[in-house]
Amino acid sequence: TSYWGLIALSISEQRTWAQKDIATNHSNTVELALALHQSQQHQELLIANQELQKLALSDGLTSLANRRRFDEHLADEWQRLARERQPLSLILCDLDHFKRYNDTFGHPAGDRCLIRVARALLSGPQRPADLVARYGGEEFAIILPNTDKHGAWRIAQKIHDSIRALQIDHAPGNKETYVTVTMGVSTVIPGHENSPQMLVQASDLALNQAKQQDRNR
Repeated sequence: TSYWGLIALSISEQRTWAQKDIATNHSNTVELALALHQSQQHQELLIANQELQKLALSDGLTSLANRRRFDEHLADEWQRLARERQPLSLILCDLDHFKRYNDTFGHPAGDRCLIRVARALLSGPQRPADLVARYGGEEFAIILPNTDKHGAWRIAQKIHDSIRALQIDHAPGNKETYVTVTMGVSTVIPGHENSPQMLVQASDLALNQAKQQDRNR
């Protein structure tokens, strides 16, 4: 990108431009141009760093938050809600029999499926502090600050319905015609007696229990 500008200088009618004045103004103009150029480069560097930081915290396929961003956000919200004594909910979401889907349709189709599911997941949470992340291969996580168990359950049900509504054909012979998800939901009021890891473990336990009950729930 190139930029240009114009500096207009004037003196009173009783004076004429001396060589010394011309040299001084030329020197000042050069210094100003250098300062502007350095400022421009600094701004471009800031923007580039912001983009790199965004990429470092985003999943390359789905553009959701990645695991690193998930861990950071969970820790931040945990500390905030521990001070406020407000609830924090977590939903872990796993695509049912996704290996079977990949083996049947191929990994490119699997990637397209994950992208569509990611978009559907974003339709559930509504608050600015909510975070949807890709937690693993076909596993996603939704952090819901200031959300009690009833609110988390409603969001989980909304997500469950929205993914079914996508009507993504599953592999032939699969019990469900379309791609479905199984979710584990947990809620806690953060404090010194518990930890973010305990919340994750509780959601994971609930997810495993739902899988044992034939999934899609």
